[in-house]
Amino acid sequence: MGLLIDPTSKVFGLDLKTARKLVIRLRKHASIYNSDALHYYTFVRPIGEIVFPKEKQRVGSGYSLSELNPNAIAVAPGLLQSMIDEGYLTTIESPFPHSDYPWYQVTTKGAELSRHKLIKRLARAKAEKKLKEFLDRVDLWNASEPYAWVQNVWLYGSLITSAPDVGDIDLVCEYKTNPVSPDAMTDTGYYDFEEVVGGSKEHDIVKKFLRKGCPYLSLDGFKPRHLPLIQGGYIQIVKERQVVYQPNVVTPATSVSLDKRDKAAMGQAV
Repeated sequence: MGLLIDPTSKVFGLDLKTARKLVIRLRKHASIYNSDALHYYTFVRPIGEIVFPKEKQRVGSGYSLSELNPNAIAVAPGLLQSMIDEGYLTTIESPFPHSDYPWYQVTTKGAELSRHKLIKRLARAKAEKKLKEFLDRVDLWNASEPYAWVQNVWLYGSLITSAPDVGDIDLVCEYKTNPVSPDAMTDTGYYDFEEVVGGSKEHDIVKKFLRKGCPYLSLDGFKPRHLPLIQGGYIQIVKERQVVYQPNVVTPATSVSLDKRDKAAMGQAV
């Protein structure tokens, strides 16, 4: 269902927009580990980048804690404790032996904050229509012999309930390398597309195509391995590249076709 937050309130001492950006950055850093873990260094560094963006972020090489932004180093202990106290972060055991730093993990509440949209809620009928257009774009993408298919998609959040409106359309996407594509990456020995190129140009092209500029489509909240953590359940809407769910669309959804920007983007990727 997502968080209900007063947009003027402070979240662990920061304004809502800054707090959300910080958690998004922390989750991005944590995603490189299967345990979604953060050590203290990777906590302090994003503080400098998000909370003190106009300041110099590194002194020297920046590869040690003491060489990071001094203001970030100074506020990190208090900010860290506030995030733990308010339930956005939790301490965990180190995933590596002999680690010199404490380790942390963004909680479910923290993940919800990262997905929180700073936009007006959307009426259910309009949300169903946008979901239908998204699924049509999944079909278009998969039919184009791309370097990676949209293999599976799950829907969760308000839209699987009877809520009259939604904050966003929450989706989990799983991608799979297409070995017969001219741009297939199997020759590198990699097969898990998302793990290899997550956050890269190739990954961004897929997401940009699927979103089509819609701010209500949330594709980054969870990875497939996180499905058991989703509160309130989920339903599968794409299975093995086939759409298996039809939204309840009262008025016809906008016809989905490739425009010039789509063709240009996909021409770089397929």
